[in-house]
Amino acid sequence: MFTYSAICDVPVGTLDYLTSLLLRHRRAHDTQPHQRAGTARTQAKLLLRWFRDGSRVANLGRDQGISQATAYRYLIECIEVLADQAPDLHGVVAQAKTDGLPYVSLDGTLAPHRSAGATDGEGQARLVLGQAQGVDSAGRRNTS
Repeated sequence: MFTYSAICDVPVGTLDYLTSLLLRHRRAHDTQPHQRAGTARTQAKLLLRWFRDGSRVANLGRDQGISQATAYRYLIECIEVLADQAPDLHGVVAQAKTDGLPYVSLDGTLAPHRSAGATDGEGQARLVLGQAQGVDSAGRRNTS
């Protein structure tokens, strides 16, 4: 076995933003933060590598010096923190009304979602909807 370094082609600003979200989440929810196996930046790197190249969770955990079980917990926690940032459909529709958009078009793109336990009941990866867009009366797009 040998070690190597690699570059993840995700902007550092994305890593910094995700790290700040995780730090805020940890401050609000951790009762014993000193018992964490990795830093918020470690957790952010783990998730971004998993999203970017689909690395095996066991390998990601090993690369970050944490167990596979901890790596899975970190992935799930990080996905939940990110999901909390996304507007729900009701929020998108309310914003469209506020912006005076006559309608909202949902992008029909389905993408596989490979989070732990995210299956359709038959072991297949769950599919999730892409994005929502609105178009105002001048034809300008408003993407959420």
